[in-house]
Amino acid sequence: MTLSFLMSLIRPYRAGLLLLTAILLAEAAISLVIPWIGGQLGAAFLGPERQAAALGLAAGILGLLFLLAMLRMVSAIFYARVSESILADLRLRLFDHLLALPLPWHQ
Repeated sequence: MTLSFLMSLIRPYRAGLLLLTAILLAEAAISLVIPWIGGQLGAAFLGPERQAAALGLAAGILGLLFLLAMLRMVSAIFYARVSESILADLRLRLFDHLLALPLPWHQ
């Protein structure tokens, strides 16, 4: 099995795989931003304007967590759809290949 063969299998699903990759990269970026905002929130508690900054940062963390949950849900749906489609195509190709084999091969 060569790389060109594998690429020919996923070529029809290139757009879905690229979208899935973009969603996964967005998830990773948000996952990296949340600890940074947590550090800013901790620093805001030590600063002179504690309450206003802390409320804004806490709301930001909650918003990012909600966005992260939505992205994970969408990525799970896209991953399932694309992988099931690729597997269905593989099964069809295998079935067509088995039907094309001569009858003595099956005995």
